[in-house]
Amino acid sequence: MDLRFSAEENAFRDEVRTWLTENAPRDSRPDEGDEMRDWDLAWQRKQYAAGYAAIAWPSASDGRGLSLVEDLITYEE
Repeated sequence: MDLRFSAEENAFRDEVRTWLTENAPRDSRPDEGDEMRDWDLAWQRKQYAAGYAAIAWPSASDGRGLSLVEDLITYEE
């Protein structure tokens, strides 16, 4: 059994890594309260808008319909 990532999966990793480098929040996440909730929601909205939320969900359910391996790659990055 070959457990190495495919060329397509490695390309997806590069895509995710590049997007995160360019878009991950630079400010620290607040520790509590409404500020923390607002920070979390803003980051989640940004991920969703870029197609990085619900990676393995079907496209009919607003996901990307990608594999669980690609979902794992997203979490790893």
